[in-house]
Amino acid sequence: MHPWGLRTERSLARKPQRPATSKSEGSNSRLFRVAGRLRDHQYARAIRMWSGVFKPEQMRTLLDRLPDDGLRDYVAFGYITGMRKGELSALRLSFLHGDAIVVPAGVCKNKKPRRIPVAGPLVAIIKRRKAAQSFESNGVTQLSEFIFQRGDGLPVSEFRKSWQSECIAAGVGAMFCATCNNSGAEKRCPTCKRARTYFGRIFHDLRRTSISDMIDAKVPQSTCMSISGHKTISVFLRYAISSDESKSEALEKTAQHRAG
Repeated sequence: MHPWGLRTERSLARKPQRPATSKSEGSNSRLFRVAGRLRDHQYARAIRMWSGVFKPEQMRTLLDRLPDDGLRDYVAFGYITGMRKGELSALRLSFLHGDAIVVPAGVCKNKKPRRIPVAGPLVAIIKRRKAAQSFESNGVTQLSEFIFQRGDGLPVSEFRKSWQSECIAAGVGAMFCATCNNSGAEKRCPTCKRARTYFGRIFHDLRRTSISDMIDAKVPQSTCMSISGHKTISVFLRYAISSDESKSEALEKTAQHRAG
């Protein structure tokens, strides 16, 4: 079984798992229901596309395509810190204390407050968000309390359509038709005219990417967990997806060690 609960090639012919019993399982159950109607090679392709991490060039392409109305900075912040979507949307300017964002326990999923230093590329992001704090409402200029808002003063919430469209354009997603077993950028299958299903990168992959990149950069595990907000090592390690490059490097280092 894949560490994310997805099926390997040996189990492609098996029936989908039972219906999801929690929100975190919802995406997987949708994948299983649709993928059950796909051919094996397309199922495997869908799984590879659906789950994983962003490569740096893929992330740059995606960010360049996202609208610069607050959404681009929102996604960039998630990519850098690995913060959960709900926590990210709840960030307020009042959480800024000096050179750090202090996230209160009530916002954090694990109910433990944490401190995110505003350093590196985060400095420019916070500077832009402060400058974009004002918005118009009924002809009156107001200031939003949220760090990430898209011109309406409200926290960033639903942007699934924009995300899917830009992921498809960036080459990290596609629309699949389970009836005709084909894929493409069109939302409706040109053959049967039925609605296709999106397979590709999801927002939570930013969290996997951030944690995997921090580990590859040799950041201490305790520091990674304090940034990502993980409470247990077992759950944290699920997000540590090793890239082919890091695996190759590990094999080369092992060979060099054995050679003396």
